[in-house]
Amino acid sequence: MKTDRIQIPSVGLHVIYEPEESGTTIADIVLVHGFGGHPSVKLGKLNSTSQSGPLFRDETSKTTPEVEVFWPLDLLPDSCGNARILTWGFHVVRLGDNLLEAQADIFDHADDLLGDLARLRHRSGALKKPVIFVAHSTGEVIVKEVLRRSETGSKMHIKDILLSTAAVIFFGSLQDALGKTPLSQVVKSMASVTLGVDTKDPVLARLSGADSANLEFGRRAFLRLSNDFNFKIKAFRDTRTMRSLLEHIQLREATSIANPREQPEDFDAEYWGISQFQSAEDAEFRKVADYIRRTLEDETTRGRELTPKEQTCLASLVVIPIFVPQVLKNFPGTCSWLYNIAEFRDWYHRRRTNDNRVLWISGASGSGKSTQLRHISRRIQKERACEANAVIWSTAGGQDLDRVFFTHRKQQQQATETGPLDMFRSLLAQLFPHDRKLREKLMWLSKASQPHNQPLSDTDLISFFLDDYMGSPIKTRLRRTFIFVDANEDCGPVYLRQLLHCLDKLAQNSNFSICLASRPCMDIAPGNTIQINVQDHNIHGIERYVHNNLKASWDERSVMVQKVVQKSGGLFLWAKLVTDLLNRIISEEKAQDLVDQILEELPSDLDGLYQWMLADLSAEEKTHVLVIMQWVMLASEPMRLNDLRAAVYLKEACNLSEINPGMVLNVGPPSSMSQLKGTGDQFGTPHQFHMWLQSRTLGLLEIKPDAQYEVKDGSLGLQRVGAIHESVRAFFLSGRGFAALLNVDRSLPPMDQLVDMGHYVILHTILAYINSLDLSLGNADAMSTLLSGSPNEEFRNWRQNVIDQRNLIMSSYPFLQYSVDNLLYHLLSPRTFRYFLPQQALIKMLSANQCRIWYRWTALLGANEPEQVISKCTSAENFLSPEFGAIYRLQRVFRIAKAVRKALRNGGKEAQSSVVRNAGTEAE
Repeated sequence: MKTDRIQIPSVGLHVIYEPEESGTTIADIVLVHGFGGHPSVKLGKLNSTSQSGPLFRDETSKTTPEVEVFWPLDLLPDSCGNARILTWGFHVVRLGDNLLEAQADIFDHADDLLGDLARLRHRSGALKKPVIFVAHSTGEVIVKEVLRRSETGSKMHIKDILLSTAAVIFFGSLQDALGKTPLSQVVKSMASVTLGVDTKDPVLARLSGADSANLEFGRRAFLRLSNDFNFKIKAFRDTRTMRSLLEHIQLREATSIANPREQPEDFDAEYWGISQFQSAEDAEFRKVADYIRRTLEDETTRGRELTPKEQTCLASLVVIPIFVPQVLKNFPGTCSWLYNIAEFRDWYHRRRTNDNRVLWISGASGSGKSTQLRHISRRIQKERACEANAVIWSTAGGQDLDRVFFTHRKQQQQATETGPLDMFRSLLAQLFPHDRKLREKLMWLSKASQPHNQPLSDTDLISFFLDDYMGSPIKTRLRRTFIFVDANEDCGPVYLRQLLHCLDKLAQNSNFSICLASRPCMDIAPGNTIQINVQDHNIHGIERYVHNNLKASWDERSVMVQKVVQKSGGLFLWAKLVTDLLNRIISEEKAQDLVDQILEELPSDLDGLYQWMLADLSAEEKTHVLVIMQWVMLASEPMRLNDLRAAVYLKEACNLSEINPGMVLNVGPPSSMSQLKGTGDQFGTPHQFHMWLQSRTLGLLEIKPDAQYEVKDGSLGLQRVGAIHESVRAFFLSGRGFAALLNVDRSLPPMDQLVDMGHYVILHTILAYINSLDLSLGNADAMSTLLSGSPNEEFRNWRQNVIDQRNLIMSSYPFLQYSVDNLLYHLLSPRTFRYFLPQQALIKMLSANQCRIWYRWTALLGANEPEQVISKCTSAENFLSPEFGAIYRLQRVFRIAKAVRKALRNGGKEAQSSVVRNAGTEAE
């Protein structure tokens, strides 16, 4: 819908064109004139009978001058019909040859434009939609001041103007101005020429901003903002100024508000007519219209939905949502130090043009680097809340890239851990919607290498990332892309150096702002990397935390605070744990001397602190904590609180200090739940169990919502339990944590065997639970043969009923889902079983009690063929590689178990015994 040209006012913000269909507007194009201009003159082609007088504004010129072609209204909608077009104008009043003193200056006009535009976009529901500014002459100063004030605005609809700015187009702003004329003189000269007043007019300097520091502030801010927010800048310049050489030089100096990021383009036009066009075929108009159209295409295609084929390709990249260990809560004031460091501000605001650098936040385990990284990420997500920006998060894990190509180097991983390949998959998946070339290449790669719609192979994917994607120029339609990579504590120095090299190369070939948090891995950071060591800067944050949380009330409290801070060595986690420990001691009304003595005795390293804390427990407390830590640290995924409560509830027939591989598969006859009751039988509710868990584990564990299913904080029993920090889990997986909890007088087994022994205990408990008399499975045979049958409608209905029945059973018994899904994981986690599977003992266990465990397990899995059973146990995938040999032995054992079950149904116990005897011979 167009506005009549005659109705275009000369003052204020007005919509001159809007798409016919409501809700189809994709962007705002705002046209701003400078001093002496008019919304429809500077941007229109004057009628041949008109004079040049209307170009200059006086107190009597209140109407629209006659123009032949007004291209924003007559031509531009045909090229950009889905954009709203607005003009904004203002008066500069003069009396004769002098300017009127009592009137707004150029900065007041900028404030008016900012307020008018922000309110209009807010009222019309256009917030976050792209904005393109088109400015002529001194209108450039106004637009730059609008963006500066938008950045410092306190209201969201004001800030939205800067966040939504997609491009700024200048007419008459010459990049190659002559001399070193001061900016104030440049603007005053420009205003003098366009207003037709003498440069010595006493009011001119104030109105043009020549006597204000804001003029220079605006210029510098625009340079910074254009790098920071990465909007486009285009400058069109005249090449045919028909004036005297002196005036020509004056005009060229007057338009020298230059920016290194401007894309200058020459027009075959005079200065006064640079923004006036005859028709849609005008070559100069086509340049302007095409530039605006391409900018709008970039903005609109950014948020388009993926096609079904693209979604399929993306699904092959996506890593299943995992539980991320909750880093320490950033206590007030403890993370603010980073924003005062010049190196961080340079990285964040991109103050160095064409200098794409990696920000490396390094620090020892427990120093708070991951907390700092998440704080930055959350702050940027809040400040840059716009579709044109993206914040990407990935976690890196693993010792080196060889894990991707050589599976024998893989180690057991919990679902909280990621390897190098997972990080590459995560980055590519999150960049996939924003990078057209990336989509095309990955879809071609997927089609070429996997004709049967299988996921991209690991080797193909990592080779593509390292050799193809990272090594070529990368261009997305995003204005700013922030990539945060949190490297796990298990990352070795070789892998960290490899990772830094990869991220450095990625940054140099893109406009990505990349930030890595990891432990130190080299003395000197790479040349394109900015390194900030957390431990050099977070002492004041630690001091604030200890001062606010230590409950000591004696006079020398400040001395103790300083002792904790100094002994922490910059490790925030150490300071927090010690503060909590001292508070527990103080709450028991211990003497100050005893508290001081304990503080002196505490080791200054995290592992030493963990060992001291566990050693201080009573024998009964150690027994309880050992059971808890076995499940939490050795589970294939962080367990839900309800599942952990049920697992701890079960009484183990064997304990960690006595178990051996021969005892694990000796399950015995079925038992009732009452016979299996153990440590947790006194906890009636998740809340009671949680309170007990906190008191026993000394703050080393935490619970958080399930990231995969977006469980809210209120569902306590469905939240996940995990270590508060990677260093806690690493301490237990090294064996030291379990050793500190064992109450034995004899010598301990080797540290590396304690983890395997823990898996034996867990496996034995899972088998006893599945074998329990209290589990009611209904028609187990029907569920175990679910995958057989004809694909007719009756079968499909029966199949869904069986699935519903299985889901009902799984949800009725806490811990049952985990037991069924992870039985194979805990069977193969011990190295002895992984390489030397005890086939005879396994066949005997699966065949016992009329194959009770076998048919229950397979029924709940929904599979009864050996290959299907193995494929269902995805948590054991790392242990099923051919080099271990376990997969072939399991297939043999499962075929025998199936045959025994079949013989039992058909021929009774004699047939079963015959199959078992033959099976034993085969297994040998």
